[in-house]
Amino acid sequence: MEPKIYIIGGGAVLLIGIILFALSFDSIEPTEWGLCYNTWTKTVYEDEIYAGGRYVIGFTNSFIAFPRNLRTIEFSDTPHAQGGSLKTRTKEGLSLGLELSFQYELIRNKIPKLYEISNVNFEQTFIRIARDTILQEAGNHQAPEYWTNRTQIGNTMREILDVELQHAYAYCRSLQIMKIILPDSYEQSIVDTQVEVQKTTMKGFEQQAEVVRQKSLVLQSECDQNITIIESSANAQAYFLKELAKSIASTNTLEMQAYVYSQAIDLLGFSQEEFSEYLFLRSVKDKDNATVVVGVDSAMIQVKG
Repeated sequence: MEPKIYIIGGGAVLLIGIILFALSFDSIEPTEWGLCYNTWTKTVYEDEIYAGGRYVIGFTNSFIAFPRNLRTIEFSDTPHAQGGSLKTRTKEGLSLGLELSFQYELIRNKIPKLYEISNVNFEQTFIRIARDTILQEAGNHQAPEYWTNRTQIGNTMREILDVELQHAYAYCRSLQIMKIILPDSYEQSIVDTQVEVQKTTMKGFEQQAEVVRQKSLVLQSECDQNITIIESSANAQAYFLKELAKSIASTNTLEMQAYVYSQAIDLLGFSQEEFSEYLFLRSVKDKDNATVVVGVDSAMIQVKG
């Protein structure tokens, strides 16, 4: 009987050991940080912050998860928002409503401190800090600034909120102003003002366009004038070159004729008078229907056309 009891007892111990070992595992999601928490002593081990994965931490311990990724807190009148739209007054006293959201990220090495001051309900702390900080900064601006300087106001709010959240062990990574609510009458006056500004801007653009058109016309006129001058200069130069060529050709022809005539006089043995008469008679002969009358005083040469 005793061996059986030992066997049964050993099996039970082994089974319990297996169960306890299986219960010693716990896991953290990739989008979470984990703190190891002792469920018996109700204490947190602050020496290590676990990233996503599966770990052996002992069956008396478990993980408390904190978000690792960016989380959004929204102030608006939509059902999913963590808080309603923020109500305050502008610097000049006009009622102002704001709908906005921001993204926060926990500071990893400060998570144990965060757990000490707010346990796992830290987001309510962030909402309270954000509401107070944003309302205070929103009242430092006049109403027109929310139209003309909206981006800068949002950047300033993010910077101030980031400083405040770091005191609560988180960063403010970004902030978006989604909706600005001002009195209807004031909004209409702002719209009318912006319309007039747009009209003035458009008028300025039209004037600039007209100046460009006028400059284009002047440039075109100057180009046309330059073209006319160039064409006139080219035509005059071409005419000059043509007449010069004719003059040179005539000069060369006369020089060649004079040379040929002098050679003919020497070859024929004529005098200048005789050669002139020869040329005259030759020219008459070359005329069609020409008649030469010989032996008659004061004879006339008749050329019948």
